[in-house]
Amino acid sequence: MTPLSELSMNRGEHWTSPNSQHLYLNKRLADFENRLQRPDLDDGRGGKKTAASVVLTACRKIQQRLSSRRGNRGRP
Repeated sequence: MTPLSELSMNRGEHWTSPNSQHLYLNKRLADFENRLQRPDLDDGRGGKKTAASVVLTACRKIQQRLSSRRGNRGRP
């Protein structure tokens, strides 16, 4: 038994084959990745952005702010 199927059995659910669980999870992952790449979000300038690009831009901004804070601290 795989750890995933053991977890399912411990929660009192019906046993399903590990193969069908992997197929289900792979389908969910593929659907999620497709949603990230779809240009659905309005960029405010009449264009569209993907969710992935919005997330990456936000992460870069946070990283820049954190790194600039580190530079302002006095080091002992």
